[in-house]
Amino acid sequence: MESVESAGVSIMGRTASRLEVEQLLDAHPNAVFLATGDGRIEYANGRLSELVGMTVTAIRGANVADLVVNASRNDARLRRADGGEVAVDLSSTRIETADGPVDFAIVVDATARRRTEAQGELIAQLATAVAAAATADEVGAIAIPIAMPAIGAYDAALALVDERHLVMSAVGRGVPGLSSRFRRLPLDAALPATTAVRQARTIAIARRADLHAAFPILASDPLTAAAHGALDVPLLRGGEPLGVLAFRFDRDDAFEASDVRFAELLAGVCAQALERARAYQAEQAARRAAEDRDERLALALGSVQAGTWEVDLRSGEFAWSDAVAELHGTDAGSTPRGLPAYLALIHPDDRERIAAAFARAVEQRAEPGDGDRFDEEFRISRPDGEVRWTNWVGRTLAGSDGRPARMIGIARDVSSRRVAQAEREAFVAGEREANQLRDAFIGVVSHELRTPITTIYGGARVLARSSLRQEQRAEVLDGILVESERLRRLVEDLLVLSRAERRRLEVADDPVLIGHLVNRVVGEEAARWPDRRFERDVPANLPAASGEETYVEQVMRNLLSNAAKYSPTGSTITVRASGQADELQVEVSDEGPGLHDDEVDRVFDLFYRSPVTAARAAGAGIGLFVTRRLIEAMHGRVWVRPNADRGSTFGFSLPIHDEWRNLGER
Repeated sequence: MESVESAGVSIMGRTASRLEVEQLLDAHPNAVFLATGDGRIEYANGRLSELVGMTVTAIRGANVADLVVNASRNDARLRRADGGEVAVDLSSTRIETADGPVDFAIVVDATARRRTEAQGELIAQLATAVAAAATADEVGAIAIPIAMPAIGAYDAALALVDERHLVMSAVGRGVPGLSSRFRRLPLDAALPATTAVRQARTIAIARRADLHAAFPILASDPLTAAAHGALDVPLLRGGEPLGVLAFRFDRDDAFEASDVRFAELLAGVCAQALERARAYQAEQAARRAAEDRDERLALALGSVQAGTWEVDLRSGEFAWSDAVAELHGTDAGSTPRGLPAYLALIHPDDRERIAAAFARAVEQRAEPGDGDRFDEEFRISRPDGEVRWTNWVGRTLAGSDGRPARMIGIARDVSSRRVAQAEREAFVAGEREANQLRDAFIGVVSHELRTPITTIYGGARVLARSSLRQEQRAEVLDGILVESERLRRLVEDLLVLSRAERRRLEVADDPVLIGHLVNRVVGEEAARWPDRRFERDVPANLPAASGEETYVEQVMRNLLSNAAKYSPTGSTITVRASGQADELQVEVSDEGPGLHDDEVDRVFDLFYRSPVTAARAAGAGIGLFVTRRLIEAMHGRVWVRPNADRGSTFGFSLPIHDEWRNLGER
């Protein structure tokens, strides 16, 4: 093909001269080049010359493959004249000329972005590594070796607030003399670390002159005067400072704004880990105290034979002390009429298990005159309706003939411990889920949000500064609209995650006209997916559901988008709504690859993505989790089932609104 000198390029409906083309490309804010269909570079602007360290003349005539590494992948790089490589983002558009197509390529330096991505991966590694840390020292020992090289610091420390002091917990290099002198600092000291804690804000000073001006005490001490920069980030939980993560640098301008944001993310992960470590230590202390208390109580009861019980296995006679009678809420001196009568006092859910335990203790005795230990915890139902937990410990004893004769033991009330244990387990489970939700933010921000933002930004730049034909402009606009909608839905899901993490997911109890909402949302989604068929089976007389319309709409969009995303072109997506007893049900059926039976109970879990569908489309694994949390917050339920032939059906239900139900009863 001819060079750009003789091949006219179509611009705004006319053929432009080479001079006009060069002026257009020279004015472009990014590095650009034109290449022929066979990959030979015909033109490059000055910004490309700066990136690769070659003259424009030297670039012209070169082959694209000799200049660009991995041009079609996410890790594209440019080869520099000095042998090095530059990480870039590369996008190209084919332009039709009088003599054939020309590839117009835009090259953006991606060094900073990829550094940010690498730091994001380090954040995820740190979050995983510190998840099992049981002490503050362990948190610091894990975090500091990861953080120092990532930021380029020559030393670092993690210090914790202890009343009115800041106490060093872990250090990096540990400069001789410096660690011991600053191991315990008054919080009112005029130093970067203490200031960051007092003011609950990051102190970031990149030059030694500025550092000494802000904190003169550092310039007067030989041990601290060598520092050229300081980055001190408070460790905050609920707005309250737990401590500080401090970095020191041995040259001016050693860090930049992205490093500050990275350090703040590190500090957030460390603060979560510290809070978990403190909760774990408190739990261990409480457990040891409870075990010690239980052992002392058991010894005391055994020594005075208080709270005793006995069963004569031959006559069936049952006896217990007044303390056991009080535990069961009966009058002193009253006893059950035999073991079967006592079993009737046990909670129905535990009765069969305890009857079997009594039988085993009788049948599996070891030697005549002795027997196996009976040790069971179970619930009893008192006459006043209260349910309490009791622990019965005893043995089966044999008579002179060697046959089981009686069972004796002690009983105690363990309701308080059981309640504390349930609360502790609920707290640990809640913290575990909260930590998963927090980690979701890091994952989504570092991966899922980047793609639509990059597309929108790049498309807007092209529209603003490039001369495109109408069809090209429409294609760019369509990409911007698609990614904008994707970004909006991600943000909506993130807001639900944020509220769930803070346990503030509150919903209204408003009447929601499901039929009207379903028809409207299905119509809008059908416009977004013109190559799918959407069918509706929605009766006109459906009652109003109880919930919040905004959240019900979000659930519908999640299910419809999910069905369309994983269904093939030309397939049918069917939406059905119906009223069932006291609830309304909505189901979305698709013709996608479907689910395995063992995935039905996992598909609504946070981060879970089916291996059957994960390769078909990108996703973060949070949409169905958000759907479940929203529906459960509105007192409904969700489900999924594989279809008989192909695809899956996702559904949810909501209770009928009280006003509508009352209206129907009049």
